[in-house]
Amino acid sequence: MSAHHNTMVLLAVLLSAMALPGAVARAEVDFYSPNERNLRPVIGVFSQETDTITGSSTIDPAVKAELSRYRYMIPASYVKWVGQAGGRVLPILLNQPDVYYDEIFEQTNGILFPGGNQGIDPSDIYTEEGEILWNLAKEANDRGDYYPIWGTCLGFEELSVLETGNGHVISLDVVATNLALSLRFTRDARQSRLFRSFPPKLLRAIRTQRLTFNSHDHGLLVSEYRSNPSLYSFFDMLSFNEAPAGQVFVSTMEARDYPFYGTQWHPEKNNFEWSQNSDYSNIPHSPNAILVSEATARFFLSEARKSQHIFPEARRDELIYSAPIIYTGKGDWIYEQVYVFCPTAASSCSWSGETAE
Repeated sequence: MSAHHNTMVLLAVLLSAMALPGAVARAEVDFYSPNERNLRPVIGVFSQETDTITGSSTIDPAVKAELSRYRYMIPASYVKWVGQAGGRVLPILLNQPDVYYDEIFEQTNGILFPGGNQGIDPSDIYTEEGEILWNLAKEANDRGDYYPIWGTCLGFEELSVLETGNGHVISLDVVATNLALSLRFTRDARQSRLFRSFPPKLLRAIRTQRLTFNSHDHGLLVSEYRSNPSLYSFFDMLSFNEAPAGQVFVSTMEARDYPFYGTQWHPEKNNFEWSQNSDYSNIPHSPNAILVSEATARFFLSEARKSQHIFPEARRDELIYSAPIIYTGKGDWIYEQVYVFCPTAASSCSWSGETAE
């Protein structure tokens, strides 16, 4: 695609973009209602294979050796992002029988697909298992059983693949690494559920200040979104951005008829990742950036509280907090801390609150 064509696409989208403060000022955000439905929400967070991150050239050898002792991992920043808004986390392992994912669905109030390097083509196990929960969530919402999903970065791309069943909707050439950006809102953002929940001053800040951190080589092009009937009819594009090489990509979206949300940017890093690695040194930590992280988490957990699924408190040991956690920030690596699961030396892998050695 030529640079001229990219510029024309950007200009066309810009013409449809609108300022938000007036619309958001009229939104009613009822955070103080005494009628909260679920005060103990649990979010299922997908794990990823540990070897997807240990190939980094910047990882400390001792950290790599320790991580390599386990099959799966979840960066702690996603757990903290959920926790800052009053939610708990149940890890979702890979390579489990279908009945396991059925049980995960019944015990949780929402799903989070984190960022990472896991393969998301339809034939990849991550997408196959994600599809089980994706379909369960759609079926549940169709019958009035409210159940939200959030995808961040790779997770954002995963939502696109899950809805279309086509990995080619994601462009492999949308490089925006170590890049903090302001959001360019579309008309659909005006009435979106997500951005209506943001205070007006914060909406103005996210539109005018570089508060969203991007760390991706792939992305959903605006041109693909607009030309793909499956994507265009299912998701509203709420914001877009331009990569340094000129590609215009969707940066925020939400499903029209389901409580499903995706950000190509990383709200969890603003508050919980502090690397000065050359690929992560521009994570925004300003007061407004902190508020953006809090606002996104607070919104997602407010959606999760609408779910009436109940996690059995007698199984609290199965929540993520009893899993081993490794300090991985040594040498200014990507993550400060990582939860790990399933020792590679073990013959089988399941999670019941204990990690067999």
